[in-house]
Amino acid sequence: MKRGYVLLFFIVGFILQSTMMLYINVLGITPNIILCLVVLFSFVFEGNQGIIYGIIFGLIQDICFSVLIGPAAISYFLVALLMIEIKRFLNRDSLLNVLLASLIATVIYYLINWGISTLFGGIYSFVYVARGTVILLVLNSIAMIIVYQLIGKRAIRYPQDRYYRGRSYY
Repeated sequence: MKRGYVLLFFIVGFILQSTMMLYINVLGITPNIILCLVVLFSFVFEGNQGIIYGIIFGLIQDICFSVLIGPAAISYFLVALLMIEIKRFLNRDSLLNVLLASLIATVIYYLINWGISTLFGGIYSFVYVARGTVILLVLNSIAMIIVYQLIGKRAIRYPQDRYYRGRSYY
């Protein structure tokens, strides 16, 4: 996918996450759209856009909303690397595999983010973070299904098929 479209998706995702997702919460927990985009662009698409834009928007997210600068960027970077590695073992055409990758990425992201913040004197215990994990996994799975249906469905095309007559949207 072209970098301009990817940048546009990440900008829209960041704006949605920081404004509209505050109204869609369950017990104060909101889905992470940037994480869904990092997983999608690292797992489904070829290239390294998930890594690059994950680091950039992780830094922007930390600058805007966090006391520490860097934990979200490092977490997105490591999640994107993990998704690129998982892509070799799972079929990226299946929505079930994308959901499995999203669940793994959500747990890894929040564990890394909690670990870094605890290392630098964070006050949240592991029990407090783990308490809302089930709700967070459900919300991120729903967000991932929506993002995959909007963006990811058109990612998997097979132009080498002799009967392929689809048009390129990107």
